[in-house]
Amino acid sequence: MLELKKRRLDMDVEWGKEDGEEDCEETDQSNLDDRIVKLHQPANNLDDKEDELHQIFDCTSAFSTSEAFCSKEAFITWAKEVGKENGFVVIIKASEPGGAGKKPRLRLACERSGNYRQSKYKPKGQMHRKSTGTKKCGCPFEIHGVKLAKDDEWGVKVVFGSHNHLPTAQLEGHSFAGRLSEKEKTMVFDMSKSMAKPKDILETLKQLDEKNMTTMKTIYNARQRYKLIEEAGRTQIQQLMKQLDECKYVEWHRSNESTGCVRDLFWAHPAGIELLHAFPSVLIMDGTSKNNRYRLPLLEIVGVTSIDLTFSVAFVYIEVELEDNYIWAMEKLRSLMSFDRLPSVVVTACDLELMNAIRKVFPNTTNLLCRWHISKAVLDNCKKFFERKEKWEAFMSTWSVLVFSSDEYEYQRHLSILETDYHTYPRALKYVRDAWLSRYKESFVAAWTNKIMHFGNVTTNRAEGAHAKLKKHLGCSQGDFDTSWNIIISLIELQHVEIKASFRKSLILVEHNLNQTLFKDLNGLVSRSAFDMILKEAERANQVGIDKLPCGCVIRGTHGLPCAHEIAEFIKEGRPIPLSVVHPHWTKLDLMKGKVNEVCSELTIVPELEAIFRRFTACDEAGKLALKRRLRELGDPTMFHI
Repeated sequence: MLELKKRRLDMDVEWGKEDGEEDCEETDQSNLDDRIVKLHQPANNLDDKEDELHQIFDCTSAFSTSEAFCSKEAFITWAKEVGKENGFVVIIKASEPGGAGKKPRLRLACERSGNYRQSKYKPKGQMHRKSTGTKKCGCPFEIHGVKLAKDDEWGVKVVFGSHNHLPTAQLEGHSFAGRLSEKEKTMVFDMSKSMAKPKDILETLKQLDEKNMTTMKTIYNARQRYKLIEEAGRTQIQQLMKQLDECKYVEWHRSNESTGCVRDLFWAHPAGIELLHAFPSVLIMDGTSKNNRYRLPLLEIVGVTSIDLTFSVAFVYIEVELEDNYIWAMEKLRSLMSFDRLPSVVVTACDLELMNAIRKVFPNTTNLLCRWHISKAVLDNCKKFFERKEKWEAFMSTWSVLVFSSDEYEYQRHLSILETDYHTYPRALKYVRDAWLSRYKESFVAAWTNKIMHFGNVTTNRAEGAHAKLKKHLGCSQGDFDTSWNIIISLIELQHVEIKASFRKSLILVEHNLNQTLFKDLNGLVSRSAFDMILKEAERANQVGIDKLPCGCVIRGTHGLPCAHEIAEFIKEGRPIPLSVVHPHWTKLDLMKGKVNEVCSELTIVPELEAIFRRFTACDEAGKLALKRRLRELGDPTMFHI
C-alpha cells in the first residue's frame, strides 16, 4: 500500500521544468499527499480494511507511455479510450493555457473525482431536501498532458494512476462515456433532417463505433439542443418564416392588425412552382388539421406530371376553414400562374367554403368532387338504415354502378333500378338523391366527368396520399411547425428527384416488341404513362375496329390520347400514330423555362414604391401607422408570431 503514496514514471520524453514550474509541482504534490492520506485512512476493523484493499485499482501501467501525441485532441482521445478499455471514464478536470514561462497543461481525472458539495440555494416553500445522489467518491486518479517544445506535440505524465473504486463492467449510462463527439453530433443533426428516427440514429452510431456508449436519451437531448440553437428564441411561426426566407420559398401571409398574429400563411417551393407552370391543367386540393399541435388546418395543393407522378404545389396554414380564408389562398395560388395557363380542372372534397372560393377566383375552372369522399359520406349516412349486411352491400354495389354510368341514358336507367330495388329504404334514397345526385351529379358521375379532360384524376387520393406520408413521418399529431417543415421539405426534395429521373427514363427508354411502324413517331417524345395507355387502346383496336360506337372514345375525352377506333384507322392506313393526336400534357418531359407571369415580367418595384409613398403622404396619422406596420411585415416577416 505504501508504494501507492508516491509514484513517478521515468519517461523517455524530456519534460524540462521551466521557471515558475517548481511551485506548481509542490502544490500538486501537496494536494496529492492529501488525497493519498484520505485514501489510506485507518480502517475501523479488519473487514473494512479488506474492503478498502479490494477497492483500490491500479491503472498506472495502462497510462504509462513515452509516445508523443501530435495534438491536444489526439492526447485527450487516447486517454479516454484507454480509460474505457479499463472500465473507467476519464474527464478533463482543468486546462491551463500556459504563458509567463509556463507550458500549456491539461489535467485529466476520473469522473468520480472530487466530493459532493451541497448547494446553498433552497427554493422557497421547499420543506424537505430533494432525494438526490452523487457518483463522486474522491477518486485520486490523475494524469497530466504537457505541451512539448517540438511543434504541437503533447506528452503524458501519470501523477497518480490508481482509483479508489472498482472498474465498471458496462459504461452505458455514464454521462461522460455517452457524450457525442462533434462528428457524431453532426451525424445526428444530418440524420434528423433526413427524417431518421432516434432509434435508427442510435443504431447507426453503434454500428460505426462498437465502443459507443450513447443512450437514447442522449440522442433526444442532442436533437432538442440543436433545435433550440436553431430557433434562437424565435417563436414557431417566426422560425418557419425564417426558414422559408433562407430557402428562397415563395411566401405570403396576412396578420391580425391589432395583435400582429399571423392568420394565414401560404408558401410554395421554387421547384414546385416550375412544375406548376409545366403542368397547370389539373390541381387537387385537400385539407387536414391532424398534423400539428395547434390544430391549424393545412390545405395542400398538388398537381400531376406527364409521368403520372404527384408534385406539391403549395401549402397553406389557414386560421379557420371559411370562404374568406380560402379566397385569400386561391388568390395567392393564381398569382403564381400565367393568365393563359390557369387550371382547367380542380378536384376537391365536398367542402362548400372551398368550392365557393374556387368558383370566384377560377370562374372558368371545372370543380370535380372526390368520388371516394362521396362514397364515404353515403356509407356514414345510409348504412344505419339497412338491417342486413347483404342488403347494404347490394345497395352500395348498385350505387357504384350508377356513379360509373358511361352516358346519361345509362345513368337514368341505373337510377331507375336503384329507386325500384330499394323503394323500401326511402330515407337512404332521399339522402343520395337530395345530398348528391340532384345538386352535384355533373361533378362526380362518369356520364358527365367523361366529357372533361381530367387525366384520370377524379378523387383527392393524391393529396390524401401526401397527407398520409406526412403523418407517417411525423409519427403523431402533436408536432410543431419546425418538425412539419423539416419533414415537408425532405418529402418535396425526394419528389423532385423522382420526377426528374422519370423524365429521363421516358426520353431514353424504348419498348421492345413494339410495332415500330405504328409507334415510331411517339418513341422518346411521349411519357411512359401515356405510352402504356396507348398500348392498351392499340390492343382494343383489333376488336373495336374503326367503329366509334363500341369504342366509346372515353380516353380521348378524359386523357387527350388516341382511342381504339382512331388507332385502328392508322393501322388500316398503314401510317404511324402522329404526335399531334396526343395532348401536350403527355409530351412535356422537362420543366418549363421562361417568364413566370406577365405581371412579374417587369422586375422593378419603383412605380409601386412611388404609389405607396403617395398614399402614405395622403393618410392621417392612424393610416400612416397601419401602412408602416404592413411594410415592416413585408420587410421582416419573422417579427410576427402566431
